[in-house]
Amino acid sequence: MAANAYAAVVSLRCVVEDILHHAPKRIILETQHFQSLLQKISSFQHFLEDYDALPLTSKPEAEDVLKGQLAKACYAAEDIIEPFVLDQILASSQVRVERILTSFSQDFPKVMQDVDFIEKKVMEIKGKMGVVKDQQPLNSLHADGLSRRLAPIANDTTMGLDSHLLQLKERIVGDEPKLQMVSIIGMGGIGKTTLARTLYDDPLIVQNFEIRAWVTISQEYDMRETLLAVLHVTEILFGKRKHGEDSASKVAKLVDIMNKHSDEQGQGKQEDSADKFVKFVEVMSKHSDEQIGEQLRRNLYGRRYFIVMDDMWSINVWDEVRKYFPDTSNKSRIVITTRLSNVATTFDSNSPHEMDFLDEDKSWNLFCEKVFLGKACPLELEEIGMQIAKSCKGLPLALVVIGGLLAKSQRSIEQWKDVAENLASIINLENDEQCLKILSLSYKHLPIHLKPCFLYMATFPEDYEIRISRLIKLWIAEGFVNPVMPHSLEDIAMEYVKELIDRNLLVVRQRGTLGKMKSCIIHDLLRDLCLREAQQENFLCIAKVYDVKIPRNIQNTRRLGIHRSTKQYRYNPRVLNTLRSASPVL
Repeated sequence: MAANAYAAVVSLRCVVEDILHHAPKRIILETQHFQSLLQKISSFQHFLEDYDALPLTSKPEAEDVLKGQLAKACYAAEDIIEPFVLDQILASSQVRVERILTSFSQDFPKVMQDVDFIEKKVMEIKGKMGVVKDQQPLNSLHADGLSRRLAPIANDTTMGLDSHLLQLKERIVGDEPKLQMVSIIGMGGIGKTTLARTLYDDPLIVQNFEIRAWVTISQEYDMRETLLAVLHVTEILFGKRKHGEDSASKVAKLVDIMNKHSDEQGQGKQEDSADKFVKFVEVMSKHSDEQIGEQLRRNLYGRRYFIVMDDMWSINVWDEVRKYFPDTSNKSRIVITTRLSNVATTFDSNSPHEMDFLDEDKSWNLFCEKVFLGKACPLELEEIGMQIAKSCKGLPLALVVIGGLLAKSQRSIEQWKDVAENLASIINLENDEQCLKILSLSYKHLPIHLKPCFLYMATFPEDYEIRISRLIKLWIAEGFVNPVMPHSLEDIAMEYVKELIDRNLLVVRQRGTLGKMKSCIIHDLLRDLCLREAQQENFLCIAKVYDVKIPRNIQNTRRLGIHRSTKQYRYNPRVLNTLRSASPVL
């Protein structure tokens, strides 16, 4: 429950420090009040860091303070202090300034009363914790911080997939001329997407197909978005060809204009693929689904194509779009990944390719690869390490995430036994629920400064490719990034990104020509974990602009994410009005 409180404390601390050090001289401040508040906030931050670092069994009860009171008081203070300074800057007369000061003098003492009340409760909890040692200075580096890294950024693992790759490549580049549908089936976290992505990028596949396109389906399927994702790829490939003056010509010319505009941005400023796709969706907004589908069919006709439809939840998806994927007997292939056997068997031209759990040897090898980067496990940790690997039930995602946790933790028998005992308590749970319980252990062991950053990933839609430069700006704007002199906030936030990648909680999707990380993704099960934990902590809630259902706890939540669809006509005009009346942040 400490992540939301910690985010509120760090954000308020940054605001107060910024005002004390950088406010214009003409701003009237009661400096001693702000310094007193800063001292209390710093004490809260120390308390939360110490509290979060305690073993779960050693933490005294602090539910009320951590769940709501501390965060609420800090956000209330921030909501009073920021307008107080901004309004003075914008004030057009001395009379207006005096009104601002009068209002602040009435509101600020009420906030300080709440802060003083919480300070007393924190001191009581500290007494139970037995905190007697001096605190680590706030401006020092985190143990896992900028001064050193315990492990380099790992690539998405393909260990244990060699046999799967060989079997699938034989089917895909085989001699059958007819359009073939291939399905990959397995539970969440077993490696379906990793296998499909490895296959998609394989040089043999790249060489054999004129067109390759990847589209993520997910549970909230949108036919228009599926068609646009594939059409976007074909238009980029063929948009510069000369067309007749028909609708295809108009689309191609518009895409050509978009691409030229991007090229003019200059090196290092070009739009990424997500931005280009958003513009493409806007360009196509006046076209019907049927027009988009027909344009896609014309672009694919006569060309050998390889399409991956990742995470399909219903065969209705394929039934709706199949007429736009022509079969011209040129060895084109479509691959889907799914958790559902009925979808796989209905879709597949032959029999589905089923992914099994890893056996004990492969589980142990993958575990060691993630914890020790291919080096041998120390003998004193081997027995408990094998127990941990076995508890992951052969699920690659669980092995990778728990491996990332242990790679960043102390390599002691006591620490590993604590992890093993927590894993052993997760019994008799089914599939995704069991995996979520295992993954939640990794979240609980995250350093507290990373927890708000991780929970914030739930704001992005499922399977969304996240531009890292944008993510860093959002974290800084939210106040999640702890200032550490002499480093810039951007450098510190980038270190947070690397930490989450090191722990296998985020995966690098794109890199630049020099290897710099450009974008990342989060596995849908890990996003489910983010959303679950974020809602429990009143950290954020997610609403949908076409769904009148109001999220739980919206009144108590500081952050509200509103997801939309590419289908403009699906927007419900009542939704935003309902959300505005329910949420204090709109």
